[in-house]
Amino acid sequence: MESVIIPIHDYFLDLFGNSMEYYWRTYNYKNPIPQLQNISACAEMLGLYEPLDMKKLENFISVSPVLKFVEILATRLTEPLSPESKLYQAEYIEIIQNDLTLPAVLRHFQGRRASLECIRCDNSELSKFVNAWKSGEACQKLEFLKVERLPGNDQVFAQILHAIGAKYIDAAKQPPTHSLPRFSSRFIVLDNERAMTPITSHTYVVRESDNRVASVLIQEKKFYFGVWDKTEEEFLRMVE
Repeated sequence: MESVIIPIHDYFLDLFGNSMEYYWRTYNYKNPIPQLQNISACAEMLGLYEPLDMKKLENFISVSPVLKFVEILATRLTEPLSPESKLYQAEYIEIIQNDLTLPAVLRHFQGRRASLECIRCDNSELSKFVNAWKSGEACQKLEFLKVERLPGNDQVFAQILHAIGAKYIDAAKQPPTHSLPRFSSRFIVLDNERAMTPITSHTYVVRESDNRVASVLIQEKKFYFGVWDKTEEEFLRMVE
């Protein structure tokens, strides 16, 4: 197939130049995505009835372009991903699974947006993630994070906010809403409608290196984290 696609792609490049962005969409990790100019690679990995073969997945990712979007829906993985995996460089990642890989994603993700759902989730990993973000040690390009199915109750969630040193906007005031534009790919937009949730929260944290703000919201056992392109002073000016 690659021998057919490449000349067609070259034809479109000659016709439209660099003005067009092309999306390569795959539903498995059997055949690597070729390294083509102006290609945004999108991959969906399903492992509902058998574990995802992580060696094959790693090989697929290593020889393919850095992914624009990747979705993993799996009951189990054969082994953990390498901390150096190119998967963590994906611009947008969505993972739904039973295994506890949440800590690895939070530690190593280098992209912009992540939506994670895990049957077994350790809340302490969220505190570690936020504090690492605040200190500039992790996820410096991150714009949005959602983690679903948090265990615990309001008291436990309050402990998370205390552990991350959350700051609070006066309850009588209206905080600004953090929202993001959707990706241009029709394939990704469908997932964004489910994953990209606007965040309106009285709670926020500040990154030490540049004073950037991130809104933090824990609601209905879901954790939301939205990074603003504003300093704390600029952010507070938007509070009504």
